[in-house]
Amino acid sequence: MADVTKSRITAAEFYELPEQTGFPIVELIDGEIILSATPIPLHQRISFRTASLIDDLKPDGEVVTAPLTVQLDDLNILEPDIMWIAENGNAIFGDKYVMGAPDLIVEIYSPSTMKRDRTRKFELYEKHGVREYWMIDPENEQVEVWVNGADGFSRLGLYGKIGTFTSPALGQRVDLSPVFP
Repeated sequence: MADVTKSRITAAEFYELPEQTGFPIVELIDGEIILSATPIPLHQRISFRTASLIDDLKPDGEVVTAPLTVQLDDLNILEPDIMWIAENGNAIFGDKYVMGAPDLIVEIYSPSTMKRDRTRKFELYEKHGVREYWMIDPENEQVEVWVNGADGFSRLGLYGKIGTFTSPALGQRVDLSPVFP
């Protein structure tokens, strides 16, 4: 299913929409409602494995998976595939959503979301202070890791399914072999 832009609204109006069950995924980007197709089984398997990996490595806080939205500002409410929120980080849990930038966000490419994950969502995560951003390409079995610093995101590297790297946000060595089926 292709993305469909329906309307331009604020975060307050977004929260007045009927509650979604995750089908389709709904986000607010620059005030525009964006609908995306639901993930395929490969996406979900990778999501579960990656969330489990991060959960095992995290020093504190909580790992959560979609569907759960993150409000970055009044015009941007995103639904990352996976996020880690550190105990003393900038993001806080509300009753219905997370407010502020999580410490680590993971997006897993789907044909309908890859361009947005690499461009607009990348820019928003950078601008709002997400400490680390992983973009997973299931087709090529690769993880691209970006780290946020004084000058914005810098690319830590591109890692294959048998790759390892040290995550600055998690403070741990990450072995990617369990991520890909």
